[in-house]
Amino acid sequence: MTTQICGNCRHGTPIEHGMIQCQLGWEAHDGLLPNVRGKGKSRVVIPVHMAHGELEKPEATPTCRCGCSPDKWLPVKA
Repeated sequence: MTTQICGNCRHGTPIEHGMIQCQLGWEAHDGLLPNVRGKGKSRVVIPVHMAHGELEKPEATPTCRCGCSPDKWLPVKA
Protein backbone atom coordinates (compact mmCIF):
# COMPACT_ATOMS: atom_id res chain seq x y z
CA MET A 1 0.00 0.00 0.00
CA THR A 2 1.31 3.44 -0.95
CA THR A 3 1.10 6.17 1.67
CA GLN A 4 -0.65 9.24 0.31
CA ILE A 5 2.00 11.91 0.90
CA CYS A 6 1.86 15.21 -1.04
CA GLY A 7 5.51 15.01 -2.08
CA ASN A 8 4.86 11.61 -3.71
CA CYS A 9 1.79 12.68 -5.69
CA ARG A 10 1.74 13.44 -9.43
CA HIS A 11 -0.49 16.43 -8.71
CA GLY A 12 2.01 17.96 -6.27
CA THR A 13 4.33 20.47 -7.93
CA PRO A 14 7.40 21.70 -6.01
CA ILE A 15 7.36 25.47 -5.48
CA GLU A 16 9.53 27.93 -3.54
CA HIS A 17 10.65 27.43 0.06
CA GLY A 18 10.44 23.62 -0.24
CA MET A 19 6.65 23.58 -0.45
CA ILE A 20 4.32 21.57 -2.71
CA GLN A 21 1.38 23.06 -4.63
CA CYS A 22 -1.56 20.79 -5.48
CA GLN A 23 -2.52 21.19 -9.13
CA LEU A 24 -6.01 19.78 -8.51
CA GLY A 25 -7.01 23.11 -6.99
CA TRP A 26 -9.28 24.00 -4.12
CA GLU A 27 -12.26 22.10 -5.58
CA ALA A 28 -10.59 18.81 -4.68
CA HIS A 29 -9.83 19.96 -1.11
CA ASP A 30 -12.94 21.88 -0.04
CA GLY A 31 -15.99 20.29 1.46
CA LEU A 32 -14.36 18.21 4.21
CA LEU A 33 -16.09 18.36 7.57
CA PRO A 34 -15.44 16.33 10.74
CA ASN A 35 -17.30 13.03 10.82
CA VAL A 36 -20.30 13.11 13.20
CA ARG A 37 -18.77 10.18 15.12
CA GLY A 38 -15.50 12.07 15.49
CA LYS A 39 -13.42 9.58 13.49
CA GLY A 40 -11.74 10.71 10.29
CA LYS A 41 -13.38 13.11 7.89
CA SER A 42 -16.38 12.82 5.61
CA ARG A 43 -16.99 14.61 2.32
CA VAL A 44 -20.25 16.53 2.36
CA VAL A 45 -22.72 16.47 -0.53
CA ILE A 46 -23.29 20.22 -0.72
CA PRO A 47 -20.29 22.44 -1.47
CA VAL A 48 -18.61 24.09 1.49
CA HIS A 49 -16.86 27.29 0.41
CA MET A 50 -13.83 28.07 2.52
CA ALA A 51 -11.63 31.16 2.59
CA HIS A 52 -8.22 30.70 0.96
CA GLY A 53 -6.70 34.14 1.28
CA GLU A 54 -4.29 34.86 -1.53
CA LEU A 55 -3.45 31.22 -2.30
CA GLU A 56 -4.34 30.27 -5.87
CA LYS A 57 -4.00 26.53 -5.14
CA PRO A 58 -3.49 24.46 -1.96
CA GLU A 59 0.07 24.37 -0.61
CA ALA A 60 1.67 21.94 1.81
CA THR A 61 5.01 20.57 2.91
CA PRO A 62 6.25 17.57 0.90
CA THR A 63 5.68 15.28 3.91
CA CYS A 64 2.06 16.36 4.43
CA ARG A 65 -0.58 13.64 4.11
CA CYS A 66 -3.05 14.14 1.28
CA GLY A 67 -6.06 16.26 2.25
CA CYS A 68 -7.64 15.93 -1.18
CA SER A 69 -10.41 13.70 -2.47
CA PRO A 70 -9.03 10.19 -1.75
CA ASP A 71 -9.61 8.97 -5.30
CA LYS A 72 -7.52 11.75 -6.90
CA TRP A 73 -4.11 11.01 -5.34
CA LEU A 74 -1.71 9.37 -7.83
CA PRO A 75 1.85 8.21 -7.09
CA VAL A 76 4.74 9.85 -8.93
CA LYS A 77 5.88 7.75 -11.88
CA ALA A 78 9.27 6.11 -11.40
